[in-house]
Amino acid sequence: MLKRSWLATLVCLCLLISTLAPALAATPAGPSSQDEAIEFLKLYGIVQGDEYGRINADANITRAELAKIAVAANGQAELAPLLASAVRFADSRGHWGAGYIELGARMGLLRGRDANNFDPNA
Repeated sequence: MLKRSWLATLVCLCLLISTLAPALAATPAGPSSQDEAIEFLKLYGIVQGDEYGRINADANITRAELAKIAVAANGQAELAPLLASAVRFADSRGHWGAGYIELGARMGLLRGRDANNFDPNA
């Protein structure tokens, strides 16, 4: 009887260890918190924040901000100013993100709401 009890305990221990293994696995290399992730994105020029440098991570992201992030993440941000005056969307002309919007559209990363409107502040 003692042998069965010991075997049952061993089986339970094995089951417990197998369920804990994923939780004890090494965490992936990279940012481990929201602040670290934001600093990582700032370091690589993917985000920069508002005029005060604030990221406002709890706020909704606009379509223009997404265009900037998508273009910058693809390493093409330096080309955006060259296309600011050639933006195809009428509602984006003169917008701070016009170059990113046009470049993102040309790269196939994003689309307008229709042929003439991007709705950059949505």
